[in-house]
Amino acid sequence: MFEWLEKDITRNKLIELPNTSTWKNIKSFWAIDNQIVTVPIEFCHGKIDTLNLSKNKIKDLPDELGNLFLISFWISDNELVEFPKCITKMRRLGTLDLSNNMLKEVSADLTYCRFLASLELSKNLISEIPQTWGKFKHLRRFAVDGNFIRTLPWEILLASKFDNFAGGRSDDGVFLAENPWEDPEIESAIMEDNFLKLKEIIEQMDFTDSDDENVVPQSRERQGSSSEPAGQSESMGTLHDNPTVILIKEDSEKFRAAVEQFSSMFPHIALELIKNTLKKNDGNSEQTLNELLTV
Repeated sequence: MFEWLEKDITRNKLIELPNTSTWKNIKSFWAIDNQIVTVPIEFCHGKIDTLNLSKNKIKDLPDELGNLFLISFWISDNELVEFPKCITKMRRLGTLDLSNNMLKEVSADLTYCRFLASLELSKNLISEIPQTWGKFKHLRRFAVDGNFIRTLPWEILLASKFDNFAGGRSDDGVFLAENPWEDPEIESAIMEDNFLKLKEIIEQMDFTDSDDENVVPQSRERQGSSSEPAGQSESMGTLHDNPTVILIKEDSEKFRAAVEQFSSMFPHIALELIKNTLKKNDGNSEQTLNELLTV
């Protein structure tokens, strides 16, 4: 019997998530604008890679949610107070939206999600961004507007090669407004919406004296580390387990899994181009990611 790959229970006034034990092939799940308070452990299994729980009443997330191989995760407009630890286990994440919550702190370990291309933290209560975040390399959208942030690891704007402020919800770029920036020149550039001026200021900064806490932690999944999320170290379908694996045969399970992941991360890129890029890079997923980010 045919089963839809997507389930959508948006705006149903539900107070709990449905039983997912019979879901075998569901890849995308949408539960926007309900009254959901908790995410049960039973929900944290399956093949879901796209999850939207925005506009609910969720206060925390179970660690087991990190077992899902999520590529896109939206949980904006909820009641999160503490940064969910399970998110740092989601090593395939390309899109993460935590905007409009009540977060006061964020995790330095988010850098383990090294494929992040879109990170939304707007309208929280955050006062500090970890120095480790300065090493994010693939961000195309970074939103921290409407917080209490006084400074950033500014190299994040150089490492990710931003070239403008974002003008809307779907735009690439950075959102930095409505924060009490301590540097008056930086604050002026942001208020003037002058990204070129901001970038010139940042390029004059000295980032050579970074101490150990400023260095992005090395991936913990190698060598079977005990901190690896359950089930991920054995998965054939996760790129983070072996980012430089050589996928020789196009009909191999790893090659198909890589194509599927990149297709989800870059829906605007033709499938044939993704395949050709993978083959050109001998299956090296990190080189492929870097190349696809420029398309």
